[in-house]
Amino acid sequence: MNTKKNISIILMLAILMLSIGCSSKMDTSESIQPALLSFKSADINMAEDFSEIICTDNRSGRFLIFGKLDTDEYCGYITDAQFKDKQYFTFTPSENETVRTAALMKYGNTAVLSVSEDDTMIYTYNNECVLRNTFNIGEVLTEDDIYTSIICDEDGFYIDIDHQRLVFIDKDGNYQGEVDTNSKDICGLSNDAEGVPCVLLSSDVDTYLCKLSGGSITDEVSCGELASYVNSISPGCGEYTISAVAAGGLFGLNGNKWEKITDFSDNDFSTQYIREVEMVSKEEFVIFLNSDGQGAKMRLLTQRDISEIQQKKIIQVALTYGGNTDPYTDLIKKYNSDSENYRVEFVDYYNEDDEEEYNQLRLDIISGKAPDIILFSPYCPVSSFGDEESIFVDFYELIDNDSEISRDDFIDGFLETMETKGKLLQLNPAFFIETNMIKTKYANGLTSWNPRNFPDVVKKIPEGMEFSLESQLLDKTEMFFKLVDHYQFISEDRSKCNFDSEEFVELLKEIKELDIGVSDGTYTGGVSRDTSAAISTFRNDEVLTLNEGIRCFYDYKLCEQVYSGEELTFIGYINDDELNARSHPNQTFGIMANSDNIEGAWDFLKFYMFQKESLNEPHFYGIPGMKKLFDELIHDQTIQEYYYFAPGSSTPDKFELQPFTDEEAEKIESFVLNALHNSSQADHTIDSIVREEIGAYFAGEKSAEQTAEYIQNRVEIYLSEIY
Repeated sequence: MNTKKNISIILMLAILMLSIGCSSKMDTSESIQPALLSFKSADINMAEDFSEIICTDNRSGRFLIFGKLDTDEYCGYITDAQFKDKQYFTFTPSENETVRTAALMKYGNTAVLSVSEDDTMIYTYNNECVLRNTFNIGEVLTEDDIYTSIICDEDGFYIDIDHQRLVFIDKDGNYQGEVDTNSKDICGLSNDAEGVPCVLLSSDVDTYLCKLSGGSITDEVSCGELASYVNSISPGCGEYTISAVAAGGLFGLNGNKWEKITDFSDNDFSTQYIREVEMVSKEEFVIFLNSDGQGAKMRLLTQRDISEIQQKKIIQVALTYGGNTDPYTDLIKKYNSDSENYRVEFVDYYNEDDEEEYNQLRLDIISGKAPDIILFSPYCPVSSFGDEESIFVDFYELIDNDSEISRDDFIDGFLETMETKGKLLQLNPAFFIETNMIKTKYANGLTSWNPRNFPDVVKKIPEGMEFSLESQLLDKTEMFFKLVDHYQFISEDRSKCNFDSEEFVELLKEIKELDIGVSDGTYTGGVSRDTSAAISTFRNDEVLTLNEGIRCFYDYKLCEQVYSGEELTFIGYINDDELNARSHPNQTFGIMANSDNIEGAWDFLKFYMFQKESLNEPHFYGIPGMKKLFDELIHDQTIQEYYYFAPGSSTPDKFELQPFTDEEAEKIESFVLNALHNSSQADHTIDSIVREEIGAYFAGEKSAEQTAEYIQNRVEIYLSEIY
């Protein structure tokens, strides 16, 4: 066994040596990005005059704020970068007229775009804010169009309609048709730094900045990849042609390359809430935030003094999800803003191929180059490192030496589910439960399934009822995973396995003989696994069982009060231990033992994990492991609403989810603690081995005994090499 482990380590080191120069984080072939800036944020008082801001614009150092005043009058403020003195014009729409947007023209002129029944209108004002022209451009916009923007030049006007159509109106107000975008998607309209009208287009992952003239695209520059979505673009300045708020931050286009200017990680807002951005200078920006019913919000962003940032120690966190999404959630932003000593930054490992992504992270962990905080996954489980006790920090030591938190703060059995060889090398504040459920009236008095009683349950299914919704959609291999917890055949410390046991062989034979699941190529459609179908089929007794995940007490209420509507039994998985559910920690975090900032990493994770708001974070959505939060949520007396659309119905049924009684809460707590005693953490390699071999068995390529033997040998070798 030791020989195998040594060979495995040698091979891993060989791969590491070959891969060091290929890390996406270290690729010197790519252009070097400038350091990200950090911005202070201040409200722009001028915006407080508006009850609703419709749009902003800037051109040649002049800024437009257009919207509705508290008096319900539409108004445009024209000001400079100081946002103190202003000129203004007012606009009063007719009775059936809807104001859509406005824009700055050359020489301080402005334009307002509106729609009135079948007519689209453009109004222009001169630099003294006096109405100059009124153009009826015909049926261009409709009341159903949601998003519109307009830019102007000496030739006329360009209008972006829902990012679907780009139309041109000449300077005399005549509609000239749609601009041909060569089948590319429209991201936004803006003048560039020199005042030339431009449209930003995208195709697949690439973007293109196109100049506009005379109603046509006259110049197209390929700019490479930006993001999965773009909120807003605006004129640039300095070396930037335009600026853009997109997924992940604020960007500037330098030549034909996007440079990230900031990720807003030090601010109290996320990119998704920014509607428009205006670049004042490279160090100053104006942003217009969604008001969310709290009044108009405009902020002036000013670059922080670098000394403010350097005073904080950086905590690096491995980013392994999301691609172009913003990893700086509200809770992380709050930490960065409030902490006097530390600041969180992400190191991006994201790759569309999960296995490749975690291979890179694994290599950095082994080589000692990983960030301070890393995320484990089925592709990179904590126990898959031969010497993990020396690689990762033991959270038990941090908890035991912390005056604010102790082991007693967690529910019984929770921390133990994340142990590795008696040490707590990984941590997550929440967990979720998976189980199979059955209406009690069909359970025949059973509270759990075992290999002996399960066949009788299947054979006694009432006529006209299917075993489950999943069994009509999934093949026998996937149904085996739904019904059997294969991790019960691996020891708790993952040092050995017993897939060659008589029990595992019998389970294989049962699933095949009972014909649970579709055969390859036999599914012809007509059944779907969506929430509506799941509720309808189970509630109306069309299926016997349903496999469901419970991530919070709200989900538990859904199962009992909506999916079932009557007494329910969580029957669990087929096993001899009478365990009626299994639990899993959510994606866990670890701290590198060689980190120079263990104290800071722990300070951040404590803040990030152990408060009520933590359960809204993408990694932590689940049932809390902290006793205080667990008790608070299980005894919450709020009546929650759920709306369900029955198949074919356009009118929802409303359910009022009732809080748990004390007796029900006690029963649920027992169910949850029971599930914690049947906890497992997925390992992608083990899952793949089992899935591959039992797939061959259900395809008739080998016997159940051969299948069990092959799984045993392959998993045993893997465990000896890795664990």
